[in-house]
Parts: sequence; C-alpha cells; structure tokens
Amino acid sequence: MHSDPGFLPDELCRRISALPWVKRCAVRLHEEGFHLSGIVLLDNASLGAEQAEEIRQLARSMNWRVDAVDVTLR
Repeated sequence: MHSDPGFLPDELCRRISALPWVKRCAVRLHEEGFHLSGIVLLDNASLGAEQAEEIRQLARSMNWRVDAVDVTLR
C-alpha cells in the first residue's frame, strides 16, 4: 500500500461510495504525528452502528496510519 497518505481521502471515498447502501460521501483526514484521524460524511437518510463500523474497518484496512475515524450524516 502507499506510504504517502495524500491519496487516502479520494480512494477511501471511492471505496465507501461503492458500498450498495451509500449515496455519496466526503472524507477529511488530518495527521496527528504518525496517525491519521478524520471524518466520513455521508449523504444518506440514515446510518446504523454496523454500517458505521464497516466504514471504520474499511478505512483502517487501507493504511496502517489510520486510527480514529468518525462516521456521520451530513
């Protein structure tokens, strides 16, 4: 996987958007030392706890630096 996290927001949003229950999303990440934290904003009518966890796991699987990811509705 890439060592430069610059590709992550766009790639993560692309992968999240491929989930059948996601309408649209936006991803914002920021560096905290070696770790990346951020937020995923969904344009969905609702969001379940299992869906939010699925997105968090997807984000963490993309790069070892990804740590805390909040998932919320816009």
